[in-house]
Amino acid sequence: MPEPTRTVTREQLRVLLEIDDDFLLSLEREQIVCTDADSGYSPAMVERVRVCRNLHHELGVNLAGVEVVLRLLETIRAERGQFREVLEWLGRELEAGRK
Repeated sequence: MPEPTRTVTREQLRVLLEIDDDFLLSLEREQIVCTDADSGYSPAMVERVRVCRNLHHELGVNLAGVEVVLRLLETIRAERGQFREVLEWLGRELEAGRK
C-alpha cells in the first residue's frame, strides 16, 4: 500500500485503507483521529488511521483500547527520541575525552 505524501480526502482514505465510513466516523467521534476540513487527512493521520484499523479489525481491540495503544506508541516514540539524544551526547563526550 503506497503511503501518501500529501493530504488525502475522506474517500481517498477509505479506499486506500479499505475501511468503511462508519469506522472512520467512530474514530473521529472518539477524537482518536482528526481531519482538517479544508485540506483532508495528513500523512501522519493516515498512518494513525492505518494503525487503528489494524488494531481494531485484525486484532479485535475496541476503540478505548486503540486509544490507549496509540498513547503508548507516542510515549515510546518520544522516549526513543530522548534516548537517541542522550546516546549522541555521550558519543560526543567520549570523542571529546579522547582528544
